Amino acid sequence: MDTWADLAKTLLTAAIAGGGIGAIVAWAKERRFNQAKGDVAVQTVELQVDHTRMQNLEVRFALAERAWDEERESLVRRVTAAEARESALEAELAKKEAKITLLEERVTRVQQELLEVTRELADLRSDR
Repeated sequence: MDTWADLAKTLLTAAIAGGGIGAIVAWAKERRFNQAKGDVAVQTVELQVDHTRMQNLEVRFALAERAWDEERESLVRRVTAAEARESALEAELAKKEAKITLLEERVTRVQQELLEVTRELADLRSDR
């Protein structure tokens, strides 16, 4: 609304009604009161907007935190599974190494027996 038009209207009304300065003062007080109400309304809306933004940030933070926790749990599960596979492979490797050791010992015994048999055969041939 145009303030000068309101003032002119108020002065005209005051002049007609005979209210004079008192009517002008009352108009000015009412105008200041209405302006203050408008300022408060604007501040209230700004606070509501800020509050909504804060709530949105809190929701986004909670979602990010949840995603982080899920990712961390997934990584922990993957590491645990990898460690279990590693342990199983190490156990399998130990079994195979033990089997290789047994086979090497067996080969050594067979070579010794073959050497003894070869000597005995050589002794038998030389005795003839």
